[in-house]
Amino acid sequence: MKILVKPAALLLSLIWVIFCLNGCQETESPGRDSGTVPEGTTAPETGFAVDVSRYVIIRPEKASAACIQAASELKKQIDALAGGSIAIRDDWVADTSDIPEDACEILLGTTNRTESKGLAAELSGMKYAIRLSGFRIVISASSDQLLSYAVDYFVAEYVAPSAGGGTFKLPENFDYTSGEHNSLPIVASGVPQYHIVYPDSANPAIKPEYTKLKNEIDKLIGNQSQTIATDLLSKGGSYDSSKPEILLGGTRHDEVAEAMEQLKADEYGIFAIGNKIVVCGRTRSSSVLAIEKFVEHLKSSVTKDDKGKVSLSLVYERPLIYKNTSYKTDIPEFASGRLSGAYDCGDGVLEMYYTGVTQADYDSYCEAAGKAGFSLTYSHTAASNTFRTYSDGKTRFFASYSAGEGVLRLITEDAAMTSAPVETATYSEVCAPSVTQLALSYTKDNTNGMGYVLQLSDGSFVIYDGGFTADAENILNTLSGLTPAGTTPYIRAWILTHMHGDHYQAFVEFANNYASQIKLDYVVLNVADKYYDVDYNIYTNGKISSALVKLKATRLLKVHAGTVLRFADAEIEILCTHEELYPGVLGLEYTNDTSIVSRVRLGGQTIIFPGDMQTLESNVLVSMYGTYLKSDFVQISHHGSIKYPATLEFYQMVSPTWAFFPGSKSRYAENAGTPENSYLIKRLGAGNIFVADSENRTISLPFGR
Repeated sequence: MKILVKPAALLLSLIWVIFCLNGCQETESPGRDSGTVPEGTTAPETGFAVDVSRYVIIRPEKASAACIQAASELKKQIDALAGGSIAIRDDWVADTSDIPEDACEILLGTTNRTESKGLAAELSGMKYAIRLSGFRIVISASSDQLLSYAVDYFVAEYVAPSAGGGTFKLPENFDYTSGEHNSLPIVASGVPQYHIVYPDSANPAIKPEYTKLKNEIDKLIGNQSQTIATDLLSKGGSYDSSKPEILLGGTRHDEVAEAMEQLKADEYGIFAIGNKIVVCGRTRSSSVLAIEKFVEHLKSSVTKDDKGKVSLSLVYERPLIYKNTSYKTDIPEFASGRLSGAYDCGDGVLEMYYTGVTQADYDSYCEAAGKAGFSLTYSHTAASNTFRTYSDGKTRFFASYSAGEGVLRLITEDAAMTSAPVETATYSEVCAPSVTQLALSYTKDNTNGMGYVLQLSDGSFVIYDGGFTADAENILNTLSGLTPAGTTPYIRAWILTHMHGDHYQAFVEFANNYASQIKLDYVVLNVADKYYDVDYNIYTNGKISSALVKLKATRLLKVHAGTVLRFADAEIEILCTHEELYPGVLGLEYTNDTSIVSRVRLGGQTIIFPGDMQTLESNVLVSMYGTYLKSDFVQISHHGSIKYPATLEFYQMVSPTWAFFPGSKSRYAENAGTPENSYLIKRLGAGNIFVADSENRTISLPFGR
């Protein structure tokens, strides 16, 4: 029997076969296609605008480790500076002739594109080149090691200055070829050619970052022969300018000072100066980035001889300078005075420190800030110091000028960070204001600890520190006892002066156990960066952050000197933080000197709280404010310490009538004979010094009238 196939069925079968065959043909892998310029797009007359969303970074399919690293760095920098997320793909296509001529590509290294091959053929010696060819940006180098240098140059000179809103701009007909590069031998056939030197002042947090360079070199060459030491010997006159050395961070060498002068506040770099290679940044955080960048260059330079011995080199034409993008520096540049240093204040906050500044310089700069689109949001004057805050909605900066010293501090932060409540709010008076000194859980071994509860006239509270873990319940009971029955205690602000256990532990315990029983608006602190404050990890390792999670609606407020916080009838003037200690903070040994020092004005009287401030911060306060520090009450700093007290001059400037001693009675008796404590006892009389022991003491304000 014959089987007849109808023509229509035969046609359908044929179409299906063709469809299946097409479906089986090799196609481009996902993510390998290139972006194209939309129809009608042309380069602007004043330059070529690169829309990052339409571009793709193309690297060779079989890229070297150095090329892969360069591509990753290019993506990282473009994403951070311009915004968005540019893709990286390899150059594989079935047929390069199928690639549209208007493909939006950044070609990196020896790709299979005609433009890459053409530019590479033009290079000789140790050079790199960057060219705009149609809609393609071509980056080529005579060796893959040089690609990272090409990327760094491209980002620093062209992307960073014009980036924003998802774009950056290149000159029309852009075509750049570098000069000839030199190769500095860091390791030759397994033998290090340079000695590493790092600052003797390195604290336990930053030291491992310096010694990491030795470890990385040892790992690359397969032995432990890389030498390293501190710069301590140079003080004794043993410094030898002819000795090949790699100088890290703020070592005390003229070459480092010369390199620093070439850096802006947010920059870091690698410099070849004489027989020294300087690897540094304006801040310690930036110096760490400089070391990481130096290691990247070394890794891209690895070669082996016929015996397997490793050589490392640094390719160098001119200083290699990079931008630390974690800082907000999009503010008007200060052209007067001298940038004498920069300081990482923690939390992405940067301080730029200028000396030789006049009042006219300061006023002119503030005027320029207004013209640049920054609004003056706050201003305060204290003694010979002027504090002004500006914001453009994206960046907030604090311009504080000390006329007596000719010093300007520009402190920048993201405007998204919590802003300080500086405006006076209306309130209803329900009680007399008071201050309660908490009796803490002192023991024979724990005689320190500090906690104060201020009640404002509207019944709300401000708390200073709080003491040990065991003291959290006492704080809750104190708040409840001062709050009308059936009412939730309302804490306007909880101020943590610094990160020592006898000051912050009660706060953490309180948040973990009693968060639902109170309302808290702000946690106020200012913790230095981890490379300056050895107790920074307490702030970041979960203790404080987890406590804030429990306090759901609470805002974290990083305060700065010159700010006056206003809650109901209380004014809390921030006099000093670790930021005012710079440059003295570079030699900081104790977290105590990072204490927030503030003065409360409540009930017509003033109370100054220095936390655990010691000599360094005392000297800064006296220098900045002098007799402006005069207050009715003083909290005796650092529990009246014998070895590490606040200075006698500080107490003389405060000239108080009463004092609070945050420690046990035994501690008070033990420390009574110090010059500072003797001065207070003699001036005030023992009966006017209130010791925090046995039971809480509440004093209504105004007191003694």
